[in-house]
Amino acid sequence: MSAAPDKIAKDVLVRRMDIGNQFNKLTVDQKLCARYLSQAAWAGARIIFLQVSPESEDMFDFIMELYRANDRKWDHICRYFPSSITGKSSSRYSVSEKATALLEKCLNAMISPLPGSLGYPSDVAQSGYYPGDIAITKEELAAIGEVLVNDYGIGQENTRVKKTQAGYEVLIASVDTDKKLPTLYTNPHVTFTWEDHAKTLERIVEYFTKASAHVDNPAQAKYIEEYRQHFLTGNLELHKDSQRTWVKDCKPAVEMMFGFVELHRIHMELGPTESEILIPLLPWVQGQQGVGGRNGPFEKDLPELPDFTAIHALAYCSSIIFLGINLPNYDDVRQTSGFKNVMIAPNPSELKRYIQHTYYADYIHIAMHEPYGHGTGKLLAEEKPGVYNFDIESPPTSPLTGLPVSTCYKPGQTWSSVFGDLATSMEECRAECVGSYLITALELLKIFGYTEISEISAEDIIYNDYLRAGVNGLRALVEDEKWRQAHARGHFAILRTLLAEEDFMTLEFNEVDDQLTVRMNPSKILSHGKKETSNLLLKLYVYRCTADVENGKPWYEELTAVDDYWLRIRRLVLMKRVKKPVMVMANTFLEERKVVLKEYDATVNSIIQSWAERAVII
Repeated sequence: MSAAPDKIAKDVLVRRMDIGNQFNKLTVDQKLCARYLSQAAWAGARIIFLQVSPESEDMFDFIMELYRANDRKWDHICRYFPSSITGKSSSRYSVSEKATALLEKCLNAMISPLPGSLGYPSDVAQSGYYPGDIAITKEELAAIGEVLVNDYGIGQENTRVKKTQAGYEVLIASVDTDKKLPTLYTNPHVTFTWEDHAKTLERIVEYFTKASAHVDNPAQAKYIEEYRQHFLTGNLELHKDSQRTWVKDCKPAVEMMFGFVELHRIHMELGPTESEILIPLLPWVQGQQGVGGRNGPFEKDLPELPDFTAIHALAYCSSIIFLGINLPNYDDVRQTSGFKNVMIAPNPSELKRYIQHTYYADYIHIAMHEPYGHGTGKLLAEEKPGVYNFDIESPPTSPLTGLPVSTCYKPGQTWSSVFGDLATSMEECRAECVGSYLITALELLKIFGYTEISEISAEDIIYNDYLRAGVNGLRALVEDEKWRQAHARGHFAILRTLLAEEDFMTLEFNEVDDQLTVRMNPSKILSHGKKETSNLLLKLYVYRCTADVENGKPWYEELTAVDDYWLRIRRLVLMKRVKKPVMVMANTFLEERKVVLKEYDATVNSIIQSWAERAVII
């Protein structure tokens, strides 16, 4: 039995990412630059495929070949997708020899029930980050991570690890071997192999070379060249250099971000005056101003809060499209050079899909989440042997214990290296809490035009934001048996915290009628909801600030544990699961030396067509 095209369309929520109005305002050079950078981004899709699973790339090529061989007609392709694929079905794909060969390469993996999820390699999970037939454990990966960073100064971001009979092979993404890095190592159990993803990276580098001829300013030329050198050599320090240059390129007409990470564009800012209002409200700053610094011992005197920019995306090639992003992720670069915040602007045609109040609450929340959630903060550290960024003789008092802090980051350590796989989730949870905490500030909402007498009132915004927190916490349970998405785990932690506050937020579920409802007492948002958000935020912040992994890790793991009660809730959440949108994005073509933009309808066929016309083929 075949899957009919209309049935497939009903199972997928397709949305179009509009870009035409913004793209047409660009100059000739800007359009050419955007075209080549978008091609570089799409070429990187093949790396993302291989990060997921060994068969993903062959599956993609199989679909593209079916599309080509069937005269680019989606309904014809659907005939070749029976609802239950079996090993005997390969003859049905004999529309072309290439399709048959590709299917034979990936069919067994496609129909195998296990591994059934992504994660650390095991009998039930797999990941393209750890290729090979010999499974590797979390403990081994943690040890390898320390070896990479501490012994060799090699970052983990652009590497994969393969366990072998003799030890461990570290695969470094590059076109060539980096001659500047040592090629001989003292650890007999660890070997290094460059040129991972070499063909794909070589193509990306070619597009960078073409784009660099059409940049707007010297800074863009500089960080594109630093991107090139990073991908050529695999040297992660060169990517850090590119980020130091990139964050200083403010408000470009064509925004770009590449790495083992995201192309973009319109502006909305929060300036120094707003920062002076909002930063003193943060719980680790309140009552601490002037003690060991302008904003107290736990916050920088002058937090580097960049412009908050809404962008329209021409190419967003990533496994997940986030509404808001804050980059770069390197702690050392963020601390010394700053960062950028961007939000993916909505399509005007899509606004009717949102409940009006919720949409605007989300917008303001992200405006707080990115610059103030990710942008504030100080890491107490021994920056080099014997040199501290705080008074080590009279350390600051922890807001959690009332005692002097006794932990800090050692030379070379970062937030990520200390907290490991929990770091990203705890950071996203912190930023989410900052968004909900600050959104209750009426002086902030007034900046955005929401008051007691506005059509959408300040009270509407606050109410929707906190109710959103509860709903997002439930939706987080669509995750598999293990947490894989950092935001989801953070949302669940917030839900657990808000539910613990008596008479504020409750969860009603009826397993007979399959009903699941989040209820909230709006009169207690400020007295209960904000208070618990503040307490959660303070713990997340202090553990992060002081490198207190001994207390922070078990606390967060317990807070986000999913027991039998939550598994029962999860069953209902899955039944009510909201479709995840699949975005169809534009392509560009050169016609008579002019860049022509092609946008597609929001249909399943357009998704396949748009990818086929990108020609992401090595």
